Amino acid sequence: MSDVSEDELAAFIGPRAPYYLRAWRSLSAHQTNFGGVNRAAFFCSAAWLLYRRLYRLAAIFLGVVLLESIVSAALFRHRGVPTPVSYDLLTTAIYATVAGLFANRWYYHHARGRITALKNRGIRSPAALAEQGGTSWLAPIVGILAALLLLRLGLGLVL
Repeated sequence: MSDVSEDELAAFIGPRAPYYLRAWRSLSAHQTNFGGVNRAAFFCSAAWLLYRRLYRLAAIFLGVVLLESIVSAALFRHRGVPTPVSYDLLTTAIYATVAGLFANRWYYHHARGRITALKNRGIRSPAALAEQGGTSWLAPIVGILAALLLLRLGLGLVL
C-alpha cells in the first residue's frame, strides 16, 4: 500500500486489521474510490468515528448534524409545527448512508496520514503505531454525551 506497509497499517488498526486491509486494497491500488460499506459506521456513525479515533471527522459530522437539527427545529417551529418524523427519518438515513459508504475511505486516509506523520518523526515501531492508532471506548461515550448536551442547549435557544 505504497509508502505505508500493510504491517504498519495492521499495527495501527489493531484486531480488526484483516477487515480493513481487505477493504483498502482496492483503494490503495486506485482501482476504485469505494472502500465498501462499513456496517458499524452505518448504524453508529458518530460513535464509530470517535471509536476509531477520527476526531476531526467526528467533530465535522456532529457539527453538521447539530446545526441541521437546530435549523430544522427552528424552521418547523417558526411554522408552528413540530419537526415531522418523516423528516427526522430521512435525515438520519442520509447521515447513516454517507457514513456507511465513506467510512472505510475516511479511515484509510486517516491511518495512512497518521502513520506517515509518525514515520516522519522517527516513530516506526509496531507498538508505537498501535498506541497511536487502535480504538477508544471512552471517546464515543464522552463525544455522544457532549453532542446531546450541545443539541439540548441549541434547541433550548431555538424553542
